[in-house]
Amino acid sequence: MDPSLNESSYLDSHAHINLLHDSPAQLGIALKQKQVKWVVVPGFDLKSSREAVELAKDHAWIVPAAGIHPHDAFPDWSSSLRFIREKASNREIIAIGEIGLDGVRSNSLPQHQIALFEEQLQIAEDSKLPVLIHNREKDSEIEAILGHFPSVKGILHCYSSPEKLALAKAQEGWLISFSFNITYPKSDYLRTLIKKLPLSSLLLETDSPYLSPLEDRGKRENTPLNIPALYRWLSDWLSIPLEAICEQLIRNFMHLFSLDSVG
Repeated sequence: MDPSLNESSYLDSHAHINLLHDSPAQLGIALKQKQVKWVVVPGFDLKSSREAVELAKDHAWIVPAAGIHPHDAFPDWSSSLRFIREKASNREIIAIGEIGLDGVRSNSLPQHQIALFEEQLQIAEDSKLPVLIHNREKDSEIEAILGHFPSVKGILHCYSSPEKLALAKAQEGWLISFSFNITYPKSDYLRTLIKKLPLSSLLLETDSPYLSPLEDRGKRENTPLNIPALYRWLSDWLSIPLEAICEQLIRNFMHLFSLDSVG
């Protein structure tokens, strides 16, 4: 994929399409009309990780990842990690994720979350794949653990933390991804942060089916079809032409994942 071939192409860096009501086939037709070329589909447990890998075999616009979310940090996770390690070794996935820590609404024990997180980071380090990080109010713990894996890079997905972590990781070559939460009324701090980050450190995502655009909240699920609207918002907010936003964000993704092409 060469971004210069189609500067109006869009990338959704994180969407759980297996949770949407529309089938991947229906969604794919609609995405083509919207110029949404690629959607990263992460796993959050063994079942969804398997689905991401299988869906990518039939749909060129799906970019699969596999991982176990902190909500599912319930031992024994050995079979899940065997699957992730195998798919990483075979390069059937583009990243390890969605992985991380959650201090807000998880029923799993903190020590289990940490152990699972570290084991998946080790897979990422061994396989030289990036990671997709979930973080809810665990900034210091996330930063400390990532410090033990300095060669691992990735995406801080759906960023909602104070700016310190984002600015630090961006300097280390990480990408910071935002969803429609950045447009919500109480997210002034995120809108301030995004102006402090270089465009070369940014990605956008829907996190479908969650975090619908403001006008749809409580009415309908979010889908990757909404990602062009988020790109337009970013273009307006940063006063940068839309074509430049599209091209740079795709370049950011390709550089992090060492890609010549996607799909």
